[in-house]
This record gives sequence, structure tokens and C-alpha cells, in this order.
Amino acid sequence: MQARKLLLGKQTRETKIAAVIFFIVMLIACSPLFTKNCINGHDIAYHLLRIESLKEGILMGHPFLKVNVLFLGGAGYASSMFYPDFLLYFPALLRVLGVSINTSYHLFVAFCFILCYGSTFYCTKQITKSSYAGTIAAVVLTLCQYHMDDVYIRSAVGEYTAFIFIPFVIYGIYDVLYEHMKKPWVFALGFMGVLLCHFNSLAMCVGLCFLAFVIKIKVFVKEPKLVIKVLITTIVTLLITITYWLPMLEQMISTEFYVNHAWISPADAMQEVSTVFSSVFPALGFALFVIIIPRIYLKKEEDNKNIMEFTDLLMIAGICFAFAATRLLPWDRIGKYVDFIQFPWRLYIIASVCLAMSGAVILHMYFTDNKTREYVLLAVIVMMCASAVYNLERTQEGYYSYSSDYFEYVPYTSNIIGGEWLPVSVENLNHLMEKVDVATNDKGEEVAFKREGNKIIITQAVKDKYVDVPFVYYKGYSAYIKDNSGGKEVLKVTGDGENGLCRVWLSESKSDGILIVEYMGTLIQKISFMITIVCLGSVFAVTIWNREKNRRHQIEEV
Repeated sequence: MQARKLLLGKQTRETKIAAVIFFIVMLIACSPLFTKNCINGHDIAYHLLRIESLKEGILMGHPFLKVNVLFLGGAGYASSMFYPDFLLYFPALLRVLGVSINTSYHLFVAFCFILCYGSTFYCTKQITKSSYAGTIAAVVLTLCQYHMDDVYIRSAVGEYTAFIFIPFVIYGIYDVLYEHMKKPWVFALGFMGVLLCHFNSLAMCVGLCFLAFVIKIKVFVKEPKLVIKVLITTIVTLLITITYWLPMLEQMISTEFYVNHAWISPADAMQEVSTVFSSVFPALGFALFVIIIPRIYLKKEEDNKNIMEFTDLLMIAGICFAFAATRLLPWDRIGKYVDFIQFPWRLYIIASVCLAMSGAVILHMYFTDNKTREYVLLAVIVMMCASAVYNLERTQEGYYSYSSDYFEYVPYTSNIIGGEWLPVSVENLNHLMEKVDVATNDKGEEVAFKREGNKIIITQAVKDKYVDVPFVYYKGYSAYIKDNSGGKEVLKVTGDGENGLCRVWLSESKSDGILIVEYMGTLIQKISFMITIVCLGSVFAVTIWNREKNRRHQIEEV
């Protein structure tokens, strides 16, 4: 009984310490958010516009619309087609509930910090079976320089949300190589989450996974069933996320976009080797390298062979990704093959996760005395908090207050950064913005119309050859004439309009009535959405069935 009380007392103390550490880290990480104004990072306007567009879609009853009608003064931009909105529905729903733009975004950032801390703690703890290692990894990754810079300098929503899921990718790789893939859901969740956050980060994770599997090819030779497990898990992951990637591929096959014409070369943004350790963005800083120093003194033994081997793989991968962002890699030669990455320093995201998790494992294995561990943990917390505070004071981009009607001002709806997802037929964005309230017929005459949500409605009878309506053309637009009896005559819509607009062909029309143009999506979009729903339902059903089966088995054994 006394031993049990001591154990419970120890667990209670550890829980309290963990809670205090979590609170301190969140207080430091979220300190710039305690203001009524909005943090003002490089890409903030674009991502706030994405959130507002999702809010408008929800209010219209079209929460999963692929073309966001709020962009470009109502002309629309397929941000949701190419840039997944997985986690952005959280701030969008807050906006629907009446929370201000500034507060919604700040709550979203805090939410992402919490998820990053939690996922890193969980994954590292599962690998090491140590809460101590999990805590160190969570503290280091949450407060590391590149993560904080992603949030407060760049406002790079795609990247800092990917930080949440990359630890699951790493834990998934470990599970495959060293635990016979007992938890395929970890591997699936990691890649699924990264895919639905940021494509560039996904490419890095695929590269890391491929290298790890090649290095440990003997594991698959000895256990061929693992290959089947990985393939099945990959297929399920692809099927669950098909509602995102298949419609995107459909658009890219049918239309040429500016993303195919890189506006910057990776060679133009590669870093000097010394900048890796710098405190000036973009950099990793020194803290991530400090925690891996004790690896020099660790010896690989039989009882820690697997964990040491995996830790070394992670550490070396982190170092390689860090220096691959510099001139040590011939970006002037290879950049043209991976120009989608744009900035080589984006490799710091995977380097940060690999170094944080491997460093936590190293400290866990090197320091075994409980008292020493507490001092080391305290030192790590102080180092990371000091680094974060210093960087926050030096690198914040300032604040700006976005009113609730901010994006009702049409020029503010054209914040699309490089405009990668515009069709190349849109030759002049400024001219497009000047004509967002104009529809013209084949004679160049203006045709009166009104907008209702994602629809353009022309009430007057149009007898022209065609009419160009102010919607940027993407595959999936539909047009029809609705007569007084309720019948519909479907018309052809193409992207031949001036400056990339939708052109509705009227020459073959036999009906008089109201002309309606709206984005209805494509058959592939509808089918892929149903596949996602069916797969999610099937996975849920199989999970419930397995749990019930295991529960009955345990009862029978008793």
C-alpha cells in the first residue's frame, strides 16, 4: 500500500511538472498573440483572405467549394483547389460565430502551438517510452527558431501546420522499421496530415521516408509482409485524401497555371553555410545543435541498439537537411528539377523536427540520474525560452487591426502572393480587378448582372453569340438558362473569355429566361468526395469492429 502511495505521489508530481512546463512554453510561444491587433507576417493577408473565403462558403451553404468567390473582387480564385484548408475551418467557424478576424487568427495560431507540442510529446514518448524525452522534444520543437519564425515572420500557415504532423511521420517510420508496423494509423495520420497542410513539406517527408527505407532495406527483405502493410496503408491514405489531390490533378491536366512558370529559382535563395547557425531569418539557430552534442559520448549497446540506430538516422538526416539549404548543394544545377520548393531554406522545417526529436532521445539516454535529468530539463527550458524571447523581440513584423469588413474593399481581395494558381490566360491581374463588375457580349457591350453568393445572374434576355462574365475560368463552371416554367437549358462554358474569364456560349440557345453562371464542380470532384467519405466511414467501422473483437477476446480469457 505504501509503495502504491509513493508511486501515485510520484505520478502526481510528474503530472504537475509537465503541466507547469506546458504552461510556460505556451505562455512564451503565444505572448505576441495577447493583443487585439493581428500579427503582421509576410503572407498574413493571403491566409486571412482564405479564412474569410471559407467563412463565406459556410454561410452560403457551400463549405467545400473549390473556387473561393471572395477572392479577386468576386472573380474567384481556386485557392481551396490547390491549397488544402484542413485546419483553417477552425478559424473560419469562429468567424461564422462572430469572432473578429484578429482574434480568430490568434486563437488558430495558439491552437496550432498546442497541437504541435502535443503531437511531438506523444510521438517522442511512444518511440522512447519516456515522458522525459517527450517533454524535451516538445519544448525544443515548439520554441525552435524556424518554427517561431514561420509563425511570426512569415505567417506561413501551410508550414507551421505541417509541424503538427511531421512527428507522426517520423514515429510512423520508426513503427515500420522497428515495431513491425503495429500502428499503421500513425504512418497514415502523419502523411495524411502533412499532405492536407503543405505539399512542399510532404515532398520532404516522402524523401526522408524513402531514404530511411532504402538504408534499412534489410528489414523488408527479412519481413516481406511489411511491404504489403506499407502499400495498403499508403493506398488507404491516398483514398482518404483523394478529395484534395485528384481534383487538383484534374485541373492541372486541363489548364496551364502560373505555378508551371517559376517566378523564383531555388539558386536565388540558397544560404551561406554560416547562416544555418544565425539568429537572423532564415536560419535554424544554435539550440537544435546544442542538444545533440552528448551523442559524441554515447555508446551503442545491445539493449539500445534499435533506438540509437534510429536516433542516428534522424540526427544525420536533420544535419543533412539543414546544410542542404546552403551553397553546399549545387542548387544552380538541381534547382530546375525541384523549382516547386522555391526557397531552399524551407528544408529547415524537416531539419528542425529531426534534430529536436533526435536531440531529446540523446539527452534521455545520456543522462540517467533523475536529479541530473531535472537540471538538464531546466537548462533546456531556459535555453529555448531565452532563444524564443530574443527572437520574438527582434523579429516581429508588427501588428495591424483587420476590421470585420476589411475584405469588402475589393482591392484587398487580390492578395494572392505569386498568383501561382491563376490560369496563364489571365494575362493582366490589374486589368482583371478593374473589370470585376463588368460582363460583356461579343459586340463589346456591357451586360447588366448581379452576384448572389457564387452565382452570376443575368435577368435580361441575351441574344448574343456569347457573353463573358467576371469569373476566372476553372474547370467546373456551369451555365444554364432557367425559363418561367422552371426548365433548364444547359450552355457551354469555356475559358476563352478576355483575360481568362468564363465565356458562356449563347449562339445555340433556344430559350428565353434568366441566365445563371456558377461553379458547380466536376464529376471527378463529386466522386472523389464520396470516396473520401466512404473510406473514412470504412476505417471508422473497422476500428470499432477490431476494438469490440479485442474486448470480447479479453473477456473470454478472464
